[in-house]
Amino acid sequence: MIPIGDVVPRRTRPGVTVALAVAQAGLLLAPAFRPWGVLWIVNAAAIWIFGCALEDRMGRGRFAAVATLGAAVATAVARLAAPVPLVLVASGGLVAALAAGYLAIFPRSRVLSLVPVLVGIELIEIPAWFIALVWGAASLAAALAVWSSAEAVALLSGWIASACSGAIAAWLLRRPERMAVSWWGE
Repeated sequence: MIPIGDVVPRRTRPGVTVALAVAQAGLLLAPAFRPWGVLWIVNAAAIWIFGCALEDRMGRGRFAAVATLGAAVATAVARLAAPVPLVLVASGGLVAALAAGYLAIFPRSRVLSLVPVLVGIELIEIPAWFIALVWGAASLAAALAVWSSAEAVALLSGWIASACSGAIAAWLLRRPERMAVSWWGE
């Protein structure tokens, strides 16, 4: 299964989302961060999937604030629990905040995904909450593969706190005038 985008219609170009996704993928260029290469790519894809519509509905500034809040909360909580790499914690916290914010605003949304079938590939819609769950499981599995359980719990704690703060912030900062899509399908 390869998620390629959500089904929520957008009016604006996702400038901040693209910058965050490119920065995330760019971490692969640093030799120190290559051991977590798969995680950087998964995070970049999650930023793209959840960020585009969220940025459209919130505006660039508010969207950037939610992303920054997610990274900061995850870092603060994880640092209280155990010494863990800040880049990884902040990156995961940013994605957790965006995914939770997306689900708070679009709880029944779906994500278009390429799925291999017996004869070729099919494009299907999968619930967005399932994609967020897969991201969380993949991130946790990567953390458990590299660190002790105490460090993995610190990461998970930071990401959960970040998700909660992201959902609340996105809900409070959404722009009601951008929530209507009466223009769609005209």
